[in-house]
Amino acid sequence: MIQHDQLIGLCDEIAALVRLDLPLEEALRHRSHDLPARLGNRVRELADRLESGQSLSEALQKEPDFPPVYAAVVEAGLESGNLAGTLEQIAKNMRILRDSHNFLHGAMLYPMFVFTVLWFIFCIVSYQCLNVFISFYDSFSIELSYLNFLKLILNTLDQYYIFGLAIVPVLLWGVYGILCYRSKRSTLLTLSTSPLFFQLRNANRHLTQAAFAQIAALLIRSGVPLPRTLLLSFQTVGISVSESELEQQLHAIKNKNLNTNEFQYPLSYLVNWTLGIPDQTILLSGLEQYAELHTFQAKNNLERLEFWLPVLLLFLLGGAVLAVYFLSIVFPYGYLLYQLSTIY
Repeated sequence: MIQHDQLIGLCDEIAALVRLDLPLEEALRHRSHDLPARLGNRVRELADRLESGQSLSEALQKEPDFPPVYAAVVEAGLESGNLAGTLEQIAKNMRILRDSHNFLHGAMLYPMFVFTVLWFIFCIVSYQCLNVFISFYDSFSIELSYLNFLKLILNTLDQYYIFGLAIVPVLLWGVYGILCYRSKRSTLLTLSTSPLFFQLRNANRHLTQAAFAQIAALLIRSGVPLPRTLLLSFQTVGISVSESELEQQLHAIKNKNLNTNEFQYPLSYLVNWTLGIPDQTILLSGLEQYAELHTFQAKNNLERLEFWLPVLLLFLLGGAVLAVYFLSIVFPYGYLLYQLSTIY
């Protein structure tokens, strides 16, 4: 699937071409030469479909490398008559999320490198110390339960040594690599994504709500009927809602017999408010303020994450170092002295 950076660049380029009123087919074909091989082939296929008479949203629906909701974003932009503005707004929200992902990867990289170095140092020191403690305990017929368990691990390390020590760092770096790879694959802004950090998940949720309100405002301002506006807005954030359901909800609101438990999809409260406001000026102002509020909340979540993540990582790293030092040196030595004092 296309990466965040590539999709943001493509959004900006298509928006610029639309504003300049240039033909997309030729521009996309020219752009395809600057992209990685697989993505470049997809963009050329996209240009071929446009030349055959398909609309941009129809052509995107048949491209597996593009997120499914991207075609919905383009369709919403086309129906609003402001494709450039729609793509630029989505690209702006995606940049906020992408920059936070990049910060997280960078913030995690240094502690992981330090942990890896300390892991090997402490494992080697602990290996030497624990062998000495185990022999002391055996010679004095003293038992320490967890040392018996560690003896089994040390016997295994005697056979594989450096390969055994490398298991934890390899697993850790493997998880880190998978996390980085998955975060670069774009899914646009959808409520269904579940990033590892809850603050990032909350930021993604707020940006999704902001994107919904922003696109709804664009469509309403362009004169698109309200049920169709809401349907397209839902599609742009990856939520499946039928047009008949929205028509039923609008009818229920007009007749003042709406049962709030009847419509249980995400953002239904916002839809109820949108369908219940007859004045378009008030409606547009409310949607824009709603989008600004959730964009602010998303940035606030990300700022908290950027502040607390390094502190948390350092705390976990220091705790891991102290735990290894205590279990491999301090506790066995202290317990040995205690047992010897009781014997003699």
